[in-house]
Amino acid sequence: MDAAAKIFVVMLVISLIVGTIVYILNPEYRIKNIYESNKNYYPQITEELVKKNFSRLFEKDKVGNKTVTKE
Repeated sequence: MDAAAKIFVVMLVISLIVGTIVYILNPEYRIKNIYESNKNYYPQITEELVKKNFSRLFEKDKVGNKTVTKE
């Protein structure tokens, strides 16, 4: 592994550790709070639209395999 790759891996690990610490210590970084704050910025995205798109991601095809689209 060359020096650039090592630096990238170290930065990735450090960012994951710091992100986990922030997530644990700061209750403002929860999905519910982020969703509520984003409602003002993206009014065209509704809860129904999100549920519809997520349910489509986890639909199963005729043989029971998960599929992204049913087209």
